[in-house]
Amino acid sequence: MPMTAQNVFADTTLGVDSDGYLLITSEDELVEHLMSANKAYKPELSKNFRLTKDLDLSKYTKLRNIGRSGNYESNPLFKGNFDGNGHTIRNANLNEGGIFSNIDTNASVRNLTIENASVSAKSTEYPGIIASKKT
Repeated sequence: MPMTAQNVFADTTLGVDSDGYLLITSEDELVEHLMSANKAYKPELSKNFRLTKDLDLSKYTKLRNIGRSGNYESNPLFKGNFDGNGHTIRNANLNEGGIFSNIDTNASVRNLTIENASVSAKSTEYPGIIASKKT
């Protein structure tokens, strides 16, 4: 029986691999666990995640950045590691910056390809496809 980790704000679970990474196996899991507007997800921003397949986010509009809850200065940083595992995130329609908002200097995003993404950004923000800001 695989190990699971309970999401901090939803009734869903993510599997855990032998390296301790939480496994993202669907578009809904990525959005629910990391791109939700719900502030209760902050504890997950320090965990490690790994994609298990390519994801198509075309059914979602105006997604929240991973780690964004307010302005960039008070924003909870993503402090974990995100391993795309050689997979692709496609058709992301991002509201106000990249997939990740603020990324801590000790965090990492690796082995990830982004295809056909669009980003909305105000002139005072830090636009980028992968990350808006690394602090």
